[in-house]
Amino acid sequence: MGSSPSAFNVEVKELILRRAGFSCDRCGIRVTSGGHFHHRNPRRMGGSGNAGLGLPSNGLLLHPSCHDFVESHRKVAAQMGFILGSSQNPAEWPVYLWSGWAYLEEDGTVTKLGRVPAFNERRDLAQPQEPPRVDGRD
Repeated sequence: MGSSPSAFNVEVKELILRRAGFSCDRCGIRVTSGGHFHHRNPRRMGGSGNAGLGLPSNGLLLHPSCHDFVESHRKVAAQMGFILGSSQNPAEWPVYLWSGWAYLEEDGTVTKLGRVPAFNERRDLAQPQEPPRVDGRD
């Protein structure tokens, strides 16, 4: 998938592909070939020396047209968590996947929020995390 240089190694790309179910993280349609590995922290914003660029939480699988949308509508993409600032840890910031809001974990898994996050909401990874409630009760 995608032939451009990437900070993601082969193992991380496999995690991203499996996490996405071989479907585009933006639209949910299966990616059969030509998929792009998108960096939430863009490579140009962190430089190639930023080890966090190659982590699973920084990567998304996108169709070329969805990747073009993200890159050409950067303000909207940032509001959806597809683009982050260089100081933002991708594991702490939710992203709006085709299946809903979620956190991307370093082990290649997803933690669904089950709700819309508050504006500029992030989780503190230094604090123990409670599993999200999705049953509708408070």
